Amino acid sequence: MKILFICPEDLKGERRGGVSTSTLILAKHLAKLGNEVYVLSRGDENSFFRQSNYQVYIISDFEFKKNIFLKILCKVLDRGLKKFFPEFVGRIYWALYVFFFVKEKGPFDIIESPEWCNNALFISLFTKSKVVVKLHRGWYCYLKDNDLPISIDEWLICLLEFLSIIFATALTSPSEFMFNYYKPLITIFKKIRKNENIKVIPYGVEIETTRKFKLKYTSKNRYLLSVGRIEKAKGSFTLIKSFEQVIKRYKNIKLILIGEDTQMFVKKKLVNYKEYLKSYIYKNHLEEGILLLPKKTSTQLREYYKNCLFFIAPSVGTENFPMVLLEAVSYNKAVIGSNTGGIPEIIRHKANGLLFSPNNTRDLVRIIELLLGNDKLRLEFEQYNARYKKRFDIRKIALQTASFYNKVSKN
Repeated sequence: MKILFICPEDLKGERRGGVSTSTLILAKHLAKLGNEVYVLSRGDENSFFRQSNYQVYIISDFEFKKNIFLKILCKVLDRGLKKFFPEFVGRIYWALYVFFFVKEKGPFDIIESPEWCNNALFISLFTKSKVVVKLHRGWYCYLKDNDLPISIDEWLICLLEFLSIIFATALTSPSEFMFNYYKPLITIFKKIRKNENIKVIPYGVEIETTRKFKLKYTSKNRYLLSVGRIEKAKGSFTLIKSFEQVIKRYKNIKLILIGEDTQMFVKKKLVNYKEYLKSYIYKNHLEEGILLLPKKTSTQLREYYKNCLFFIAPSVGTENFPMVLLEAVSYNKAVIGSNTGGIPEIIRHKANGLLFSPNNTRDLVRIIELLLGNDKLRLEFEQYNARYKKRFDIRKIALQTASFYNKVSKN
């Protein structure tokens, strides 16, 4: 099959989010199965390069001069709508770039795209291409989970993402949760398509079965780890407040949070959220025990995963299927996560980790202290994950995905 993945994040750098990471791993292993695989992303300039065994195209602009209708449309967008709805117009342009890229480089047997950034909307509407939309965590979820205001411009963006779901050829999601969350839209999708091209396919991780991990009981390695954007919805503040209580009893333990900064509203004021958390840490004299580090590459993260005591995912709201949680499991680490979104579909409570009530500081303190004080329990979780992680082996996930693509392309 000839497959195109659309990824709205710039892929030139090595610091990528969970969605991009999962997409590139899947692209690599689908290519290993003999498929012709392409990845399209946006960036600062048009470029092309080979990544492993697939091809990557990066576009920042596309030439519309040959089409008079599009020249008129661009003038309307630039001179009229852009002034009032700049983000919405930006999304329209990106969808147009994707559409004309597909017209030029296609046809493709399958085009896969996340719902966020409405990448493949025009392809679904104006071509016969088979578009598989993978549900992640759309713009509406991001704004709602982080208590951010939703302007008309933002609502228009959300509408584009909703339409990209409704008019897709098929839908996948790494979690059952996200299908339930989008249930009204999926009901409309089923009425339009009159088929059941809907499937839960988890993210996959690359697993080295010969690798063995041993817990190192040294002062250097006695830290807890959390990875992800530093934002309200990721539960960063809840984790810091909880750890503030934990280090009163466990003074030789550290907490490391790794992720990029975001802008959040705190007390009705828009601030850089990481700086806000740092000010809280210094104000309460926690700088010796809590480290806030910038986003790391996949290679750099390996050492943090390997050497941590255990991993914590304290998210709230519509967290879908955290790739970082899967990565921690792939290193046989015991995991703690909030009982929300798709997290319970990864963490089996009291089998490979522990769940706590979202935003509940007292509950999280209890769970952390339970694992810190019980080496035997932590070892049991690690031994379970040494077997459990095979469920998310990317080789199996690639086969599941290829089988579903075949079904969609022949339907």
